[in-house]
Amino acid sequence: MQDFLDFLSWLGFTSLAATVFGFSDVVGATGLTGAELMTLGLCVSFAGGSSGFLLCRWAGRGAADLSSRIRQFVSDRQRLGATLFERA
Repeated sequence: MQDFLDFLSWLGFTSLAATVFGFSDVVGATGLTGAELMTLGLCVSFAGGSSGFLLCRWAGRGAADLSSRIRQFVSDRQRLGATLFERA
């Protein structure tokens, strides 16, 4: 199921990159023929979509690691506080 969700996320980022490229001023200003412009759009959408997807995955993993470190730090402090309270 995770692979399917990853694919849908990648597809969404790729579609977004293609839409941004389609509405950009590059389309009219390049002077490319139709086939060249379609090839450029395909490359830009794959590169932009894949880059955005990988960047979000990397940021998500970093946030998850940071969250687990913070959770561990808080539980260690609570355990230390309980130990100090028991000694008093």
